Amino acid sequence: MEIKSGIYRIKNPINDMLYIGSAVNLSKRWPNHLSDLKINKHGNSKLQHAYNKYGKNNFEFRVLRVVEDKKDLVKIEQFYLDMYKPYYNICKTAGSCLGIRRTEKAKKNMSNARKGMKLSEEHKRKIGEALKGEKHPMFGKHHSKEASLKMSLSRKGKKLNKEHCISLSKAHKGIKFSKEHKRKLREKAIGRKLSEETKIKIGMTLRKRFSLIKGINSIEETKKV
Repeated sequence: MEIKSGIYRIKNPINDMLYIGSAVNLSKRWPNHLSDLKINKHGNSKLQHAYNKYGKNNFEFRVLRVVEDKKDLVKIEQFYLDMYKPYYNICKTAGSCLGIRRTEKAKKNMSNARKGMKLSEEHKRKIGEALKGEKHPMFGKHHSKEASLKMSLSRKGKKLNKEHCISLSKAHKGIKFSKEHKRKLREKAIGRKLSEETKIKIGMTLRKRFSLIKGINSIEETKKV
């Protein structure tokens, strides 16, 4: 089947409510929607609730327009969003999810849907090719002092569970910093003033570590004797 890009609508003929979307591959878009809706894990809560209420047979998928140049998809999708003002669209801006507040149930459903998901080697290769030469969107960006303070305060008092700590430990094992990275860390640490509380914590940690090493050395000496 020829792969076509374009704009589509999903219509509920019972109440005439619509969902407008765009797709690079129109032939796969409706099956993908149905797959998530059937297992009650669709990212759009409005569409999911309607599907649960009315059932699959009360929704129609129709291509509104085939778009030859994929770069025009977002612009044309916005035109149809403005024209139809579809009820089932949570996000009213094409190509953006800014402003969407998902319910805890929706977040949990999306998380569960991704758990255990394994990408094929072909999928990984395509992602790698797509990212070649691309920089991370946060590369070179710096948070303001106000933003940094807010993030710091939001993390205070939070305790990681054991499973999370073990995962972090495993993820960091074997990581070697480059000389350039080490140099930057040293420069960043120069002139840093630690609070009394931090100094006490560091002292306690070092004492525990020293006691542990001392105990191990004593055991080794005893074994030799």
